[in-house]
Amino acid sequence: MNRLEMIREKLRTQLSQKESIGGDKSVYPFWNLNDGESSEIRFLPDGNPDNTFFWIEKSVIRLPFNGTINGQNNTDKEVYVQVPCMEMYGKTCPILQETKPWWNDSELKELARVYWRKKTYLFHGFIVKDGLNEENQPENPIRKFMINVSIFEIIKNTLMDPDIEDLVVDFEKGRDFRIQKTKKGQQYSDYSTSRFVIKTRPLSSREREAINEYGLPDLRTYLPPQPDNKTLNVIMDMFHASVNGEAYDFNKWGDFYKPMNFQAPDLIQNESTKNKLIQIKSLSKKDTTEFENVSSKRKNIVENESQEDEEFEHDKEVVSVSPVVVKSKVEDENDTNSVEEEKTRRILEMIKRAKNRQS
Repeated sequence: MNRLEMIREKLRTQLSQKESIGGDKSVYPFWNLNDGESSEIRFLPDGNPDNTFFWIEKSVIRLPFNGTINGQNNTDKEVYVQVPCMEMYGKTCPILQETKPWWNDSELKELARVYWRKKTYLFHGFIVKDGLNEENQPENPIRKFMINVSIFEIIKNTLMDPDIEDLVVDFEKGRDFRIQKTKKGQQYSDYSTSRFVIKTRPLSSREREAINEYGLPDLRTYLPPQPDNKTLNVIMDMFHASVNGEAYDFNKWGDFYKPMNFQAPDLIQNESTKNKLIQIKSLSKKDTTEFENVSSKRKNIVENESQEDEEFEHDKEVVSVSPVVVKSKVEDENDTNSVEEEKTRRILEMIKRAKNRQS
């Protein structure tokens, strides 16, 4: 490996670590597995005795904006803000209520999909076999798992299997779950071969000791705080600005929600890493562009595993909805710019059509 490749690899590793956990080291970033590799985990019960399940549902909505204004380092590139869907707290979601009629309008249907909720399912448990070979594991071995819709369907189908006699989180007769990552085509990560291990396994003495020491948390504590009325008004203000094709305004909303995929002026903050970027620039302008394309793919970890998850979740509730790629998980670095440009163009066209119909 030459010097340039060594620098690239180290910078990609640093970027991956920042993207993978968003500062919460208790989250196990299984999506960083290499294709063809797997990890085995053991789910644990919810510490909340009122929860029948051993998971809790998280629902969020992404609001796209045409750049940012009134910040220290603004951009004209598309950014998005992630806000909680009120259905997550058993309330009516005003964004979903406002976009509900759009699904019956052929001109607005695609725009409705942009603002449809994205679901993940929060679990916790142990890492039994670590396919990531993590170096800096948290002291508390009870980790959080942010499971996407496709993996959740596998879990749910197993629980409905009449041949499974014991609950998979049982301390004595439970089962480990193998997360297997493969590739679907050239673009999407595929977890369809993930499954529960056939053989049951009692928890080890070390695992039981960890439960006694740290306890089983209430899964509700993993959810974002429920917005109060003031915050909800801010969310709706951002939603309407997003639909109108406006830029994200740091003065208006910076104290509440910030863009997930924007950190100024670039994604690398410390001086040593910036110096390495300078080294890359001196070696090859083309190679620098390639690295910056990798950096621009910073995403939210819960909902970026596969666009198909989003389509599947809504198609169970809405009939005859044509799919549209809103945010593709494109791992081919050379295709990143064209995909992002196409996504932005389609969203802007949908917003323009919506505004024309409103006028």
